[in-house]
Amino acid sequence: MNLDLDDILDGWDASRDEVAARLVTGDDGCEFVQLRVDLGLLQMTLDGRPDGSRPGESATVYERVRRKLARDEELREEDFDALHRELQQYNYRRLALSGLAERALREEDLTRGQGLLHRTFRDLQRCLDILAILRAHDPQWDEAQAVLVPTLTFNRVRLMTNLRVAQHRYEEAIEEAERGIYDLNQTLADAGYDEAQRQDNAAIAYLRQVAQRLREQYGITQTLRERLCSAIEREDFETAARLRDELRGRRLDDLQPRLPHAD
Repeated sequence: MNLDLDDILDGWDASRDEVAARLVTGDDGCEFVQLRVDLGLLQMTLDGRPDGSRPGESATVYERVRRKLARDEELREEDFDALHRELQQYNYRRLALSGLAERALREEDLTRGQGLLHRTFRDLQRCLDILAILRAHDPQWDEAQAVLVPTLTFNRVRLMTNLRVAQHRYEEAIEEAERGIYDLNQTLADAGYDEAQRQDNAAIAYLRQVAQRLREQYGITQTLRERLCSAIEREDFETAARLRDELRGRRLDDLQPRLPHAD
């Protein structure tokens, strides 16, 4: 068995992507996601805990800690250390899957892209859930750790906007971007950013540019939701009812990624 990483990485041109990730099939036929880092390679399972292990009787440390909290048991230092390590694992996999999903959407491979998005959003939410527990209970919590929350929020908004563009649902892409601006602004405010810092935030500026570019490129002056709001303000209730039905129809046909049942 050859243990040299150079042989494993041979032929992998990772220069074209901001996130160097790929899917591979192991000798047992199981699929893994690999992420290149500065000094090597991370290989993670696609579902369950990224390292493929089970901490004791629980599937994850997060689930074990939640059970302890439900029983009003005191969390120990080792619980927080294990949560921090698990958070890092999920965040690495979220990063890898996010890069693969964006690549699939650029290539207009919607089936593959949505499958990857399912898992990306699952891991993203798990990161947020772990951070919430750490913030509420870890005596060693450092507010600097909360910087990951705006990053995760932006990642989710960017992916959803890219998905709507790939689906040619441009009005919804604009709505995703503008809703994301509101969510990210709120997240940054909660993290202690003042108004000037939020106005100058690069992620918010990026989302504004995306929304404006889509409006100009596709001649969209008002989205469906904006037309509905305008009709209500004008008290044009007949038009508002028609637009509301159209919006409901869109929701029924919504292709927003749903979380898989693998966990």
